[in-house]
Amino acid sequence: MGEVKIFNIMSFCNGTEYELFMEKNCCRCKKYVSWDEEESGQEPCPIEEKIGEAMWDSNAFPSEYIKQKWDDGPYVPHCTEFEEP
Repeated sequence: MGEVKIFNIMSFCNGTEYELFMEKNCCRCKKYVSWDEEESGQEPCPIEEKIGEAMWDSNAFPSEYIKQKWDDGPYVPHCTEFEEP
């Protein structure tokens, strides 16, 4: 196994990469708030909000919290603030 490197992610390449990130991180995190819960007044995760904001302003992307591990191949980016439910 080669050296493990960690890179900041500056944005998602496409919708598939975004969906993979959401499934691996947000949807499994105790901070996750669904659309229904958000409509009822619960506050969404600020990182997820920044990801949405970055669709219009790429400078808003929360790259300080989203990392890409690379050793023998790429992996789905991970959130440094992920918490098990």
